[in-house]
Amino acid sequence: MTTAHEPTARGTQPPDDRSGQRRSAPRAKSAPEHDQHWEERVRVASKILGIPPDSDPDDAICVTEVHATDGGGWRFEMGGTKVPPCSLLVEPLDPQQDYFSRGVHLGFRYSGDTFKPIIGQLLGFLTKRLVKATIGLLDKYLRPVEAPPMHDDDGSGGAAPTPPPERYGPCPGMHQSWNHENQWKWYLAKAELEQIKDSIVKFETPFVYIEHSDFECQFLAPRNFVCYPWKTPNRRFADADAREASSGLEGDQSLGLALYTNYKDIDVITGATGFISDVMEKVTQHLRPEVVWVDQTCVPEVIGDDTHTLVKLAAEKASFPILYKNQTPVDPYDRNLQMMREAFAAATGTPKTAGGVALVGLANDLAREELVTLLGELGATVTSAIIPAVAPSMAEGYLRAEVAAFYPNDEWKKFYVDLLGAQDVRRLDPPSPYGIAATHAYVRQILMALGREDQLAALDARRDAFVAERWAPRVAEAAQHRLGLVCELSQFARMWDAGASWGLPIMGTLAEMGFGLDLAVIATPDTGDEVDDAVRAAVAAHLPEGTQLSWVAAEAELDAWLASASFGPVFSEYFFDSRLIRHRHVPFSGQCFERGWQGAVRSIDRLLDRCHLPLVATYGDLL
Repeated sequence: MTTAHEPTARGTQPPDDRSGQRRSAPRAKSAPEHDQHWEERVRVASKILGIPPDSDPDDAICVTEVHATDGGGWRFEMGGTKVPPCSLLVEPLDPQQDYFSRGVHLGFRYSGDTFKPIIGQLLGFLTKRLVKATIGLLDKYLRPVEAPPMHDDDGSGGAAPTPPPERYGPCPGMHQSWNHENQWKWYLAKAELEQIKDSIVKFETPFVYIEHSDFECQFLAPRNFVCYPWKTPNRRFADADAREASSGLEGDQSLGLALYTNYKDIDVITGATGFISDVMEKVTQHLRPEVVWVDQTCVPEVIGDDTHTLVKLAAEKASFPILYKNQTPVDPYDRNLQMMREAFAAATGTPKTAGGVALVGLANDLAREELVTLLGELGATVTSAIIPAVAPSMAEGYLRAEVAAFYPNDEWKKFYVDLLGAQDVRRLDPPSPYGIAATHAYVRQILMALGREDQLAALDARRDAFVAERWAPRVAEAAQHRLGLVCELSQFARMWDAGASWGLPIMGTLAEMGFGLDLAVIATPDTGDEVDDAVRAAVAAHLPEGTQLSWVAAEAELDAWLASASFGPVFSEYFFDSRLIRHRHVPFSGQCFERGWQGAVRSIDRLLDRCHLPLVATYGDLL
């Protein structure tokens, strides 16, 4: 057996003893002073090899040093309380050479003063772990990335971005780069809403949620690009006091704990089920939640992390249920519905509160708190506000109500029935309380159901005073502006039907505010859209008076429509929609709207601000 001599980081490797082993080279006692990447390289090498770095002197086996060899390979020095100092040399496989062991692309050599059985086990483990690895892979993660040399135009001055290679053509616009030929049609985020619609429902039990994922997914998920109607980041802090004030409506629930693993690039190769094992062990030892959810996301699913088995093993030892979910769609409510049924059963016989009403489907925000206050001043006591927050502690408050007002949302129809359909509370289905008229109708229906007709005159007087003082002047100003709306024919119901659009009837709400509307309906032959007289009549029947309707059949036609200066801001559920920006239209979405009378004023003010925003109108083609 012959082997090539490989120089070490400190000199020349001792000659081969012709047994597949090498006599040990002296081990370093500290990081080489010239290698600023030494510590990081040891850490990364430890991940690759699946053994810990030299951070604890009591480690049974650990990596102590990593060196590149002149022959294009890598030498890993190891040791520990159970393993004497030894080295593993990994180099590109040469069929003509003899090795201690070999993988598909690599050859492995051992160097050490002794060869104990445990070393053979260690080398067998490392050979199996690196059986399909390549030197290129090791180089990618172990060699430091050298910064490119600085040039005069590397600062923050007027350096232009590097143009794309000519073979790629010009840089595409955002909607073209989303990799779908029909993206130009989509201004309503149907697919994204469908994907995440269940996440808004929060079961406020003492729980632990563990997401096994690449943490970068937290910033690449649809919620970072889609303006979900229930997400209101621009008012998050303004609503904080209201959420605190109304917390009693949602019971004395305990907060859950969300934990996230964090995939690194190397974990995609080596796997990261160890993260889950560590977290589950600590949760079992130190916490006593009512339920644990383990959510395996796309990356571990693709690389084959067997998280499901780990969850099953942990569930056998735990005193609480541990539930597993991957990217396969499942009913997310089964376990929680059972908990709620038990809570309602325990609260059977709860006495009713005279004039009590439960609000169903209204998120906890400032607008809801204002509705609660208005109802209270008119003689209706809100005993519960359930969904999207749900907790066993809410069951008693819901059963104390004489009536329950359900917020119109087609996505929650089944959930409403599954959770509340069997309870002894009379159901009301008032209009969605967006705008002045609908809020008035919402409160009026509740008062009448509670037998408080004596308060209807007071309700009317409040409305009239509010309209005269705060609403009418804004409507007069809004009448000077027109807004744009775009939708596919198949999605037209979202323009007018509150139930189909998460409670917001967009066209009706904007028309009540006084805005003129321009609507483009996209109907293309490839999706089977046939626009005959009956279809045109059905669409026209739902349009507010004065709406300008345009039918669009091609992307060029929509671009021409958007190029029109006859209207200002345009509705889009995609954040900072560059398709609108480049045509100098300010985007707006459902996040601009709030329920209730005061919420309607804040909503119209946001839209008027967008109408008056000069930045996009002046510099839209540069943004």
